Amino acid sequence: MHTPTSYEKTKPFANALARLLEQQHPELVVSDMKKALRVGKVLVDWSQNDEHKTTVSVYSLRARERPTVSTPVTWEEVERVLTKKDPNLVVFEADDVLKRADKMGDVFEPVLMLKQKLPELADMLAAGGVGEEEKLEIAAHAEARAQQMSRKVERRGPPPQEASPKRSKPAMKRAARPRSAKTAATPVKKKRKV
Repeated sequence: MHTPTSYEKTKPFANALARLLEQQHPELVVSDMKKALRVGKVLVDWSQNDEHKTTVSVYSLRARERPTVSTPVTWEEVERVLTKKDPNLVVFEADDVLKRADKMGDVFEPVLMLKQKLPELADMLAAGGVGEEEKLEIAAHAEARAQQMSRKVERRGPPPQEASPKRSKPAMKRAARPRSAKTAATPVKKKRKV
């Protein structure tokens, strides 16, 4: 957004937007984290709007056996996925992303340059064609959920600062040893004493 705002404003806004989208497109969108409800739908995860939450940044490698890259996509690519019903069209590995950047440039760059203000919740709901009664219900629910989530975080406290664990010299040598992409995502198995 590149303009001043706070989690106290973004969380209820994101929750209300998620509920609005879910209400308008119940066959496509869900705002509840329950896995059973999410099958075949897009989860609008409004709860990530919190200072104590983490999310992977663009162009980050995922630590998996096949290390894919968190890659921004264009609307045309989204349309192609929908048309061909093939989500693998937007799954990229490191080499793919480098070739793509050479060809297309950084498709995320406009997001970094764009300055925008968060609309008022009521304006956003009105633009979505929501009536006064629904508007009040969605806004009240969004505010209540945001407060509930904030209280959970307050009870837990901020995430602990990562302390550097004490390691034995062999463990330090193993950690310093370069690993292939396949083994980088695979946990090291301990040897059993015989």
